Amino acid sequence: MPEPRGPSLGVWLYRTKKMDGSYHPRWRFRYTGPYGRKKTASGFADKKATLQMAYALALEANLMRLGLKTTHPSDIESRRPIRGHVEEYMAWGRV
Repeated sequence: MPEPRGPSLGVWLYRTKKMDGSYHPRWRFRYTGPYGRKKTASGFADKKATLQMAYALALEANLMRLGLKTTHPSDIESRRPIRGHVEEYMAWGRV
């Protein structure tokens, strides 16, 4: 009987080949990012660890797409007025 599988989340795991035809030691993966675009990343030499990392990133991106999780702090900070950034920087320089 086949082993039960978890949610796919659109994760694709693969390995690239070197110029001599042998496989590169690190696994790579592709998933759909938080803004709907395909993203690729390098994982580990261990296939299972790479798959776990890929699922974690894909799940986080899926939650962001659904609006159940806020975006990265850098996205939130970029919406602040520039005056707030300047005042914070000047206060840091006075210390």
